[in-house]
Amino acid sequence: MPAPDAAIRPTRMAEPPAGRAALELLHYPLYSAAALDAAALPRQLQFFSYRVGGTVSGAGSAAITATPFHTNLETPNFLAAPKTFTVQGVRVVMSPLSYAGGLAAIQDTALTALTAHQQFEDLLRLTTSAALRFFVGPKDYVQAPLFACPGNAGIAGLAGVSVSDTNAAVSVARRVSAHTMGRGFDMRQWPVLLANQQSFGAELSCNWTTNPSLAVQRLVFVVLDGILGREVS
Repeated sequence: MPAPDAAIRPTRMAEPPAGRAALELLHYPLYSAAALDAAALPRQLQFFSYRVGGTVSGAGSAAITATPFHTNLETPNFLAAPKTFTVQGVRVVMSPLSYAGGLAAIQDTALTALTAHQQFEDLLRLTTSAALRFFVGPKDYVQAPLFACPGNAGIAGLAGVSVSDTNAAVSVARRVSAHTMGRGFDMRQWPVLLANQQSFGAELSCNWTTNPSLAVQRLVFVVLDGILGREVS
């Protein structure tokens, strides 16, 4: 009879040192959103700097109260003891919807002058103009152009549905969806540990003489893929 594979973990429980809480290990991404106004891209935009119930960072003139849709952090910028998190990858996702005032809205619902290219253009402006920095304490672990951290979520590239308003003799693309696809910033071979009480965060920076502008207010998410260690209740 073959010996059991020693690489297969028989339980999710991590054996704790004496006097410490037992931790349950599970796949559980951490995520945080930031709002971009329909204006020039900010020179710096922070993520993981608020918790549920706080104010979404970068909301500008239309403040958004954070819900579990925007983040799953219980404390800004760190994990409460005894939690830990092993970061195995970083992804950036821009929602295809407009979030003016915090309300998710599908564009072009009234056959307005918004163009079929608008979502793709906003995505292109952001991914080719901004850089991502992910840091733990004083150390940077990701510092790269945004296009190096694709979201790998949703429809690849640009997709649209055209509709016609026969009364007004107008034909427009009413549903447009743009996403970045591809392998995200993979850190599985050399993962990064977030110990409890250790500060961490992420930021987008965009530093041009004149920063490009977005057409509508949007939400951008930074997602940390990895393994959460949480206390066993």
